Amino acid sequence: MAVNTLGLVCPYDGGVPRIVTGIAFETVSGGQLVISSGAADNISSGVNSLATTDIGIATGGSGAAFNGVAVNNTTSGNAVAVQTRGLVIVRAGGTIVNG
Repeated sequence: MAVNTLGLVCPYDGGVPRIVTGIAFETVSGGQLVISSGAADNISSGVNSLATTDIGIATGGSGAAFNGVAVNNTTSGNAVAVQTRGLVIVRAGGTIVNG
């Protein structure tokens, strides 16, 4: 994926950026589209608490298949914040079709 060399650029978040923090499965750069995964049986309809370690974050999100945009740079095993809502300026890789 093409990565914005400026990191996350968020000109507008609607007043509520909705940030979720998880643990990176790999090196993540701010501004990258990311996907998330919950560990087995950690997240369910009966959950009464949620820890940062319950959510794993990985790169490779693209198109409509992503959960958010990484807010900060981090390495594998460390916390990364993910913005799940708002307007973000990102680089596009490939062809953009108008219409």
